[in-house]
Amino acid sequence: MTEKKEFKGKWYIPESPEIKVAGILFFFPNETIKLELFGPLSAKDFIFQNNLHVIHGEVYTEKSDYSIITLFDCKASSSNNFSEVFPVYYYCNSMLLGRHLFSKTDAVFNRIRVYLPHFTYWCNRIQWKLEFGDNVSINNRDEYYQKYQINDDCCININIEASSFNGNDHFEYVLKTVAYIELENINKSNFMDLYNLMFWFKNFYSFAAMTAIPFTQVLFYDNDDFMEDENGNPVLNSLEKKIYNPTELFHTTEVKFKEKKTHSFLFTLNDIENDFETIIKNWYAKKEESKPIIGHLINSITYKKTFESIDFLIVIQAIEGYSLRFINEKNEKLRNLLCSLCEEYNDIKLINIDETDISKAVDSRNYYSHFFKSGKKKNVCKGLALFELTKKLKILLMCCVFSLIGFDNKEINRLLSHYNM
Repeated sequence: MTEKKEFKGKWYIPESPEIKVAGILFFFPNETIKLELFGPLSAKDFIFQNNLHVIHGEVYTEKSDYSIITLFDCKASSSNNFSEVFPVYYYCNSMLLGRHLFSKTDAVFNRIRVYLPHFTYWCNRIQWKLEFGDNVSINNRDEYYQKYQINDDCCININIEASSFNGNDHFEYVLKTVAYIELENINKSNFMDLYNLMFWFKNFYSFAAMTAIPFTQVLFYDNDDFMEDENGNPVLNSLEKKIYNPTELFHTTEVKFKEKKTHSFLFTLNDIENDFETIIKNWYAKKEESKPIIGHLINSITYKKTFESIDFLIVIQAIEGYSLRFINEKNEKLRNLLCSLCEEYNDIKLINIDETDISKAVDSRNYYSHFFKSGKKKNVCKGLALFELTKKLKILLMCCVFSLIGFDNKEINRLLSHYNM
């Protein structure tokens, strides 16, 4: 979902498949999905275009391959040109390449596969083996595959595949390893439910990466939809597994992300592998209750060019929410809950919050939440002082989230040793 795409073909609404209109679909990453039609999709839309829930397309991709597309939540925008043939525009929220659906609630998929920036580095697995004899040979190890159950119906699979090919130079041999993650449901689900479940893993990975991470590619699979040969037999890959037909999702609500050649992590799969299934079960089990807290955490650890008072409020609100939802349901005073949390994590090396900091946090929270007159709260922090206070509180929030998913203080200390303040 990171590259501009263009699809030319014929378009129609599911209720009137006999009326097909030529047009071009443009996908602009992080901007818009725009369909340009050379005429209306129905006679009643000739003058006034209606918004449509679904539009179907039969297209040719940039590689001249035939495919089908479903567009969702299409908002109409017509031209002022009232000639016999005039352009009609639809701006769409999302699209599926490779499948026609009649609504977002169609339960037709079993699996979602996603690719994430730097995920191969996070997994840190070498799928190659060098053998030395009379000659040096390179062998591809078996595909790495680990399955983790997150509840009775759903599991997460981490896959690492290796390939090799000749490079641009005759003497160049390229070895490539790619890791991706899948989430599989026993029962068929609609694509939005699977996407939302995988989005929650993306938040976990964003926590590990210390920044909001986007999906690079999102694919859905139906276990009953696989490639067949001319005799109707399943086509198998090199590992004797069926090759399933993918349906790719494109949408415009992804976060912007400038990928770098390398990335440092707060923790990697190696750091948590022995307890990964327990950790990821806890992460999903507490999904609904922790969602706003995790959202604030991801927001706070993502790099920003400027710092504002709202960044402080995001952290302090998340800490208050954690205390209220997971420690004490009574609306405890901020000073008391901060003292309690600091006591709980007093053996965490990076925690450096004293009584003065707590007073500053309380007065600053009250001031920036209600904007009292200046001078009413004597310990209000501003500018650089507020930034430094927020950094301290951010570490406290990270400790809270680590505890939430099952880490003890010893493990938290070990993982935070990678944290670059």
